[in-house]
Amino acid sequence: MVVLCLPDGVSSPRPQVVVVSTAEHWLSLKSLLQNGSGIRPQCTFTSLGSKQICELTVEHHSLRLHYAEPKQDTSEENIAQEIDGCFRSCKDGSCVFLLLIEGGFYSKRERRMIEILQAHFGAEALKFLVVLSLENLIVADTLDDSLMELINTCDGRYCRVSAVGAGEGLRPLFEMVDLTLVEHGGAGYSDAMLAEAKNRSTENSSMMILKQKVQEAEEKGQAFEQLVKFQEDRRAREMEALRVKHAEERKHEIAERKKHESKRESLEEAVVSHKAMLQRQMSEGTFLIINIHIFN
Repeated sequence: MVVLCLPDGVSSPRPQVVVVSTAEHWLSLKSLLQNGSGIRPQCTFTSLGSKQICELTVEHHSLRLHYAEPKQDTSEENIAQEIDGCFRSCKDGSCVFLLLIEGGFYSKRERRMIEILQAHFGAEALKFLVVLSLENLIVADTLDDSLMELINTCDGRYCRVSAVGAGEGLRPLFEMVDLTLVEHGGAGYSDAMLAEAKNRSTENSSMMILKQKVQEAEEKGQAFEQLVKFQEDRRAREMEALRVKHAEERKHEIAERKKHESKRESLEEAVVSHKAMLQRQMSEGTFLIINIHIFN
């Protein structure tokens, strides 16, 4: 077995690499390794169900690549399970992650896989990520901003390999994997890191659920306050409408009362006037009768 020698006398078995890739890119890598020109790397592929392992050696450097063929169901859960299955198959539960892209293009599918990797393994996983661009036919003139951001997050761990001189082209990959392990004391991404990431995810989920409940309670409280305000405003409008109605009715009653009083007063005046007229007529009649008696 090829052994990686580390500082202070620490040693580690052949580095374990979990490949994060589409089926097309994995096939491109296999073709490049097996059919490339120039110095070819030594590679042996074995399969166990949907999982594939590639024992890769260039000169005195070796890697063991773990890859799981994607299922037809490309849901986040299935992709996470495939990556997790590869990680579980690594000896000692320690690995480095390898993202395969093609021609320097960082597609939506690869961005989604990295998002799933972070969601399942935590942001710490990017400290153990190397990006490998397979350059066969079409190659991007410039790297897009999203890929540059990922490379910066990975501390510049980006390398390229083509079918011409694949063995030589893979040296930077081996060096980056070795350097990543050296920087972390000879250990890759571990079970302990995954457990911590899951704990954080559980805590985050619990916190999110709690925040969601708080938000729902606040929304219900706001809705209740809005309902109370609406009802109070409605009652106020109803009271105002009732007050106006009563005022109109009172005004109408006063007007009717004045009308009746005026009519009554007019009738009383008419009665008094008619009575006075009758009294005059009676007085004039009595006077006429007296005069007639006198002249007779």
